[in-house]
Amino acid sequence: MNNQKIKRGFYTATTILSFVVLTATFFKYSEPQRVTYNPNTSYISGITYNPDQSFVPIEPVKDSINRLKVEQKQKLEAAERQAKIDRIEALFQRYNSPMQGYGELIFRRVEECGASADYRIIIGIAGNESGLGRIPYKLYNPYGYLDGKQYTDWNDSLSFLSCVITQRFLVPCNNDLVCIINRYAGPSDDKSQWIRNVTWFINQL
Repeated sequence: MNNQKIKRGFYTATTILSFVVLTATFFKYSEPQRVTYNPNTSYISGITYNPDQSFVPIEPVKDSINRLKVEQKQKLEAAERQAKIDRIEALFQRYNSPMQGYGELIFRRVEECGASADYRIIIGIAGNESGLGRIPYKLYNPYGYLDGKQYTDWNDSLSFLSCVITQRFLVPCNNDLVCIINRYAGPSDDKSQWIRNVTWFINQL
């Protein structure tokens, strides 16, 4: 009887001791580890990040970014160009100009013949000299340019004259109206009034 009590006591003590040991072991290894946070360290790859360094994308991504920048710039330039042409056409329509539909041609020829030239001056000259083509000095000559030629249609005259006036007057004078009128005017022209009239049309654009 006493032996049985001793055995039961031994088993009970052994069970309790085993439980205590297992419990202690569980809490020891299940306790979360404390990590000191470092904002410059990636805990995924272990790569150190320097916030002062510029981001350098891999080549395919870099090429795509550059291409998108170029495309975006081209779209903006095209939109700006079209807006200028639309303003020319709106002015022609407002004054019932026979040059309606030729705004893009005039703008393009100025652009092609003088990168620094202001297309608005060409329109202003046409406004002053012929009321935007309604009362030309000669048929299809809205600029009053005395070159002794007779043009067959608006496309013929505007293609040629828009370029010639740009090259001979706008570019050398760097778009300065005083310089332009001193070269452009005849002896009987009122230069001050010419500048005021051309400026008025320029301001409409």
